[in-house]
Order: sequence, then C-alpha cells, then structure tokens
Amino acid sequence: MIVEVISGGKRCYLQTPAEALLSDCLLDSGFMEGTECGGQGVCGKCAVKVHSGELAPAGEEPAQARTNGRVLACQSLIKEDVVIEIACGRDDIKRKVCLPGLQRQERFEDTPVEKH
Repeated sequence: MIVEVISGGKRCYLQTPAEALLSDCLLDSGFMEGTECGGQGVCGKCAVKVHSGELAPAGEEPAQARTNGRVLACQSLIKEDVVIEIACGRDDIKRKVCLPGLQRQERFEDTPVEKH
C-alpha cells in the first residue's frame, strides 16, 4: 500500500503492508514522535486528515468517528492507498487535544493528614 503524506505543503510517499496500523507507519518514517496514550486512542495527538482512501478501525470496537475528515492514526488500519494530511510543525505534534468525554467532571478533595 502507498500512504501519501501531506505535511507543510510537501508530499511524501510511504510504502507499507496492507493491514498495517497507520500510526506505526508514521512513527517508523519519523512523521510522528509518539503519543501520550500509547496508542489507546484517547490523547488525540495522532489525529490526521484523510483526503482519499479508506482506513479500517483497528480492533473489535469501531474507531472514533471521523470529525471533519479526521481520524486517529493509532486506531486506523490501512486497507488501500490513502492520502492523509498531518500537522507540519513540532509544536503541532506536541500539542494536547481535549477530546469530548475525557475531561473530569468531578473534583476530588484530599483530606488533611494528621500527625500524631
């Protein structure tokens, strides 16, 4: 399979086997530095915009639904040739993304510790 990566207006072509995890392809080629969640699909750092081609959900549960054409690379298997766009700067790669439903709703208060 061919993965065409658009980053900063430049195009790069990567060869990868079918059924490979998109994030593994991007990590191996140096386009991604890793994720905070270890590929669990919760931090959002690996979000990419899909211009063409199909990606399949990894695992039994469906991958996070596309939002504005974006998917999580760590939750997407390459099924065919695909064209994706990723953030172009190191600041963009290191950003933290707040995904819906992951913010704590409750605040926990610590009880004071008494010394005896």
